[in-house]
Amino acid sequence: MTVQVEKVQHLLDEMNLQALIIKSKANKTYLESLTGSGVWLLITKQTKYAFMDGRYVAEAQQKMSDFQIEMVFQGTYLQAIIKKLTALQIDNIGFEDRAFSIQEYQLLQADEHHFEPLGNHLALIRAIKTDAELAKMKAACQLTDTAFAQLLLHIKAGVSEKWLLGQLYAIIFGLGADGMAFDPIIASGIRGAMPHGRATDKLIQEGELVTIDFGIILAGYQSDMTRTVAIGQPSVAMKRVYETVKAAQQLGIDSLQVGTLAADNHNIVADFITDRGYGDYFNHGLGHGMGIGDGELPVLNAKSPDQLQVSMVMSCEPGIYIPDLGGVRIEDDVVVTKDGPVVLNETTKTLLVL
Repeated sequence: MTVQVEKVQHLLDEMNLQALIIKSKANKTYLESLTGSGVWLLITKQTKYAFMDGRYVAEAQQKMSDFQIEMVFQGTYLQAIIKKLTALQIDNIGFEDRAFSIQEYQLLQADEHHFEPLGNHLALIRAIKTDAELAKMKAACQLTDTAFAQLLLHIKAGVSEKWLLGQLYAIIFGLGADGMAFDPIIASGIRGAMPHGRATDKLIQEGELVTIDFGIILAGYQSDMTRTVAIGQPSVAMKRVYETVKAAQQLGIDSLQVGTLAADNHNIVADFITDRGYGDYFNHGLGHGMGIGDGELPVLNAKSPDQLQVSMVMSCEPGIYIPDLGGVRIEDDVVVTKDGPVVLNETTKTLLVL
């Protein structure tokens, strides 16, 4: 039994439940299950059940030997699980309310069993990484560093953002990544003022800054890194923006201490950027939790209730985005330790002039 399974089964006692229904890709990954939409999990104190159709059985028999496989031949996966709950005489069940559709929720409401929404309980469990998880995340960040170093050889005036995107995909898969964690962001020149500017046919030009934000998936765990580089000498104005973001990011990293409030971490950086005269141009949170998927905790923004704990991993990614001028963002993945924050990326943050 893995540490992850033990943590999830411990939640049964905490919430006075007899079983948990798992549907989301993130939590299936966490429990080392197949993650296809046709796989649902039922976790009890004694057994882990995996409900699936014939498309997944052969692979599940190889990769999920510690699960009891339940074939679903007719009806929905949820209906099959409810039938199993009745057979097991289980009455109190937790379910991933944030992953369920309206129709699935209505089916639970109409049933005689008691179903308890899990809210963010599983996300809180996932937020505290084991040593094995941290090792996987470090490996993902190392591959990301290597990929970026190789991508630098292709960044030059005259190539398009889309062409550069194609090179990035080839590089990360060539290095052995399992996939991209999200659609990469490549924004050059004035498009750098778009925090989530996807690659276009725009040609990169001399004197522009190029922001590249990407992450990979390796062994189920994700990385997320952003660097902004210059094609030739940038303007004095953009150099000042870059140095402000660089200093703000280091301030943010230094603030990621055990017991601090995520809202305070964000506000420290936001206040610094405001003092430098760019307060109107920092328009998102300082960062977000990292791990296996979307919705990872903690959330680092001005309204976050989260408190940092040992072995949490998060991004630290302040940015300044000035319309009709451009933008800069610098991002690393950081683990909170009892001795202070540790950055998992090793790529330089000195402004690279290519």
